[in-house]
Amino acid sequence: MKKMLLAALAVVGLATACRNEADELVVPASGPASLANLTRRYAPPVQVFEFDPTQPHTIRTAGGARLEIVANAFVRSDGSVPIGPAKLLFQEIYNPSEMILANMPTMGWDRNTIVKLESGGEFIVRAKEQTSGLALRLNRTNRSSDSKLIMRSPATGRVLANSSVSRMTQWIPSRWSQSLDSLVWMERDTFTRVGNPVLTVRIPFITDSIAGQGGAFLTTSWPDSLGLINIDVLYQAPGARVKVFLSHDSDLGETRAFFVPAALNGVFRPDLNIGINMLELDRVPQNTDLSAVVIQVKDGKYYFGTHRAPATSGFIYRPVMEEVSEEELVRRIRLL
Repeated sequence: MKKMLLAALAVVGLATACRNEADELVVPASGPASLANLTRRYAPPVQVFEFDPTQPHTIRTAGGARLEIVANAFVRSDGSVPIGPAKLLFQEIYNPSEMILANMPTMGWDRNTIVKLESGGEFIVRAKEQTSGLALRLNRTNRSSDSKLIMRSPATGRVLANSSVSRMTQWIPSRWSQSLDSLVWMERDTFTRVGNPVLTVRIPFITDSIAGQGGAFLTTSWPDSLGLINIDVLYQAPGARVKVFLSHDSDLGETRAFFVPAALNGVFRPDLNIGINMLELDRVPQNTDLSAVVIQVKDGKYYFGTHRAPATSGFIYRPVMEEVSEEELVRRIRLL
């Protein structure tokens, strides 16, 4: 097995998020205060791994994930074999502060309803031919990509220690993500015909282990073009509707608001209720230890506010907004 070359593309917090195939991996220069620039500068960095696609490889990421790539796992989009070295682009997002900085909350689309998700990790995975820059896909022998690329994602400490972790499944971006400020996930499934009717089968993440660590989530099944995947289970229960009061000022500038549960690995985006100028989050289990987090950009300046309290029906969170530098804003988010 040839030795892999790892190139971390800048220090943590300064590499661009690779969300589109056409994205160039460059370190964004300092720029004006904006939520988009905040995400570009401080989302978890894209890690770039160079490898020989004709040989098997095992890759250990900075965040503790392990990727196993079999020989000849990747081909070009037309099915031809790549020439020369290839590179794997990998971004891993595990905890609420990273989810906020990357603007990738754990909200899903299920049965025509926006739902909350408990996460075991969010990932952006792409492969490219080194010399041409052409995108590579998994080589689907017999129409299957199973075992071509195996990923073990380290379980995070904030995932609830109960049976829900064994029910984690794959989620991918939904069509709703195209019209929203952040991603909304949909559960990935396959269709299997067993007589009649056709059965829907969810793609599971198997509870596994990584040498020297505790539990982990494992998958051998991938979307056609790799891309964005989320390890999730539904966190949906009858409960309270809570609200976030924003401001008496009608000018909210650029605003992002999140709810962060203390004991759950996830970040939830509330909906704006224009009639009362408040943000709302429904179906939160009573007395959940919850923090409302609001980030704003107004007149070229950053503002940050948070309010932590147990969730009870009708409770209104009132974060006190304070002007902060970009560095201080990021520091506070990372303390969540």
